[in-house]
Amino acid sequence: MVDVHKQNPSDLFTVRVWAEQVDDAVEWRGKVQHLPTGEARYFREWTALVRFMVDLLTRSRSGRLVGGCDESPG
Repeated sequence: MVDVHKQNPSDLFTVRVWAEQVDDAVEWRGKVQHLPTGEARYFREWTALVRFMVDLLTRSRSGRLVGGCDESPG
């Protein structure tokens, strides 16, 4: 039997999103975490979420991903 996970490796992320009142507007904030390594980022813009995930997936596929946790906002 063929192991689908070896043929098509996947990564698991959690994304938490919440709204914060800033002056007279609502801003969406969030945290994304790569579950296998624990590496995480906080974000205020959707582009930062995508940038983190693409960077992490690129490193994962190239074998440069190292375990650890980065909880720095940004």
